[in-house]
Amino acid sequence: MTFEEINAKYAKDRGEMTRGELEDFITDCYTAYEEEGFAKVFWSPYDQYKNRIGQHFDVIRRIETSENDIEVLPMWEIKFEDGLTTLAYPEEIVMTEMVANGYVPTNNDETMVS
Repeated sequence: MTFEEINAKYAKDRGEMTRGELEDFITDCYTAYEEEGFAKVFWSPYDQYKNRIGQHFDVIRRIETSENDIEVLPMWEIKFEDGLTTLAYPEEIVMTEMVANGYVPTNNDETMVS
């Protein structure tokens, strides 16, 4: 599923969706992001994990709607090479979202999608 298809399917804003619609929307977002693929290294527009920028990570799993506030999903649990696990937003691990949030890739960039 593409984000064009998602936007056509869900005409309402997130705040106007029922719980069921929001769960379906989040599932479709997960599918679209996972089909795009994840960056090879972490980047973040947030201060909390600035020291992790450029580090390799593995995606462990999706965070389910029962585990976190549905308003902040989608997110994934990721694991850095040193063993630290944390939750990551699309803007930290999905290239199109990283770029949309200020990341500037370079020609020899190692972050390109794996």
